[in-house]
Amino acid sequence: FTLAAAGPAGAVSAAFSVNGKPVHVDNEAPFRLTEDAAQKATAWDVAPGSFTLAVKFYGQPDATGPVLAQTEQVLTLSGEGMETPGARLTDAELDAWVEKNVDTVLQKRTFVASNGLALPYRLFIPPAYSAKVKYPILIYLHGRGQRGTENGRRVYGGGLFLGRRSIVSPVMQQTFPAIIIVPQCSDKTQNEEWAKWVGNAPATPFQGLGKDGSYVLAPEPSDSGKAVLELIEATLRDYSVDPRRVYLTGISMGGFGTWEYVSRRPELFAAAVPMAGYSDPRQIDRFAKIPFWIFHGGADESNPVQGSRTMYALLQKAAADVRYTEYPNTRHSPTFSKAWTEADLLPWIFSQRRE
Repeated sequence: FTLAAAGPAGAVSAAFSVNGKPVHVDNEAPFRLTEDAAQKATAWDVAPGSFTLAVKFYGQPDATGPVLAQTEQVLTLSGEGMETPGARLTDAELDAWVEKNVDTVLQKRTFVASNGLALPYRLFIPPAYSAKVKYPILIYLHGRGQRGTENGRRVYGGGLFLGRRSIVSPVMQQTFPAIIIVPQCSDKTQNEEWAKWVGNAPATPFQGLGKDGSYVLAPEPSDSGKAVLELIEATLRDYSVDPRRVYLTGISMGGFGTWEYVSRRPELFAAAVPMAGYSDPRQIDRFAKIPFWIFHGGADESNPVQGSRTMYALLQKAAADVRYTEYPNTRHSPTFSKAWTEADLLPWIFSQRRE
């Protein structure tokens, strides 16, 4: 549980008090109040109820010198988290807002990678973005049917972005403010995928995929895969990002990519959510320290569910932090819409931090 306060220019420290009781002084912007003792311990016993939080910003360390600004906010905490301030939209209003605005707030961009590939992508920046706040990044990888170059609505056309639970809606952004990247995989050849496996070639695009949902990772990533990894690095450089909170998820072919990118760059990611994708079980030791939540349909007609079952069992054996949700009698595509309605999924993702 963390609260961040963006102070005025020149602020060197901030003093937090709760219900009139001083609880913490922070000498590093963005100024934070947290219950995480491993970060900065406080005397605030976080519990359900209403609290008056006051913050004073100072021009010198350790809450000394002139008070540059001060603010006060009443917070109401429930057993499920914080009831954030701001206008509350009805379900109908929220549906209408998403339908009207989602294609605009997901800005169209193009990233030119070192291999020359011009990668189309969508970028979401929180409306209240401040360079004084370190934001998490969520990367979403679409399925094979959405490959191309037009960077249209189909790239993000899934349960994470559409409907009243859209991650970019005002209500969800009050709870999960984040920078979001949605790249579009190239279709320049029939075999171009987010992932690259042994046997994957223009003449034999699906050779090397086992009936057990596995493949052997190729020595080098695909052109699209290399571009995505470079795009993530560029976003870390260009925006105010918390490098300990880089999250990756993908559906179907994007599930392939999710497993693949944590295999190639395990030090980069804080959590991964692969949905109905093939994977390389030989890579388990490389990413066993990353928290996973795996999803698959028990009646998947496209990508064998055994692949996810195998990875779950291997991660358990490696004492990894892993969850597995299998939907019985559920086919390929319905798995994704079910997964994004899981109430615990987004809170779980955004609570993860890389050591």
